[in-house]
Amino acid sequence: MDRSIQEIATELSLTVPEVVTHLTKLGVPVPSDTATYPERQADQYVYFIRKFTAAGKQVDDPSIPKPTRSVNTVFEELGHTIHAMEGVTGIGIGQDLQGRPFINAYTADPPEKMGHIPKHLEGYAIVMHHTGTVTRAHAAAATRDEELDDAPQE
Repeated sequence: MDRSIQEIATELSLTVPEVVTHLTKLGVPVPSDTATYPERQADQYVYFIRKFTAAGKQVDDPSIPKPTRSVNTVFEELGHTIHAMEGVTGIGIGQDLQGRPFINAYTADPPEKMGHIPKHLEGYAIVMHHTGTVTRAHAAAATRDEELDDAPQE
């Protein structure tokens, strides 16, 4: 069953023009503001719009100081401090729908249980994503990596 942009807007508590703007920024073709999308696709769009608008709200937090250095510099120099924190399984750099950078922290536990992670790092919001525990998908991958480590270097 297809879902209209109006239905997506209602689910997200946004206006139709806001949804059209978000979909366009995500690279989704929007032939008109009455377009419809298959259910599964619409669910994915809702998921991503929620993630990006939530990140935008965190980036807009007035308690976060303005950054003085690039997000890449801050990430390279200090990202390891976030990654080393208990429950953090990965880190990365992201952008909200307005193109403003932030730092992603992928966590084993829901954000409510990760109160020890700061809300920002040198002026960049830290947006948490609950991914659960991350492990290798297959033991063969570990063996292959060990074999590559033992291979003679040219």
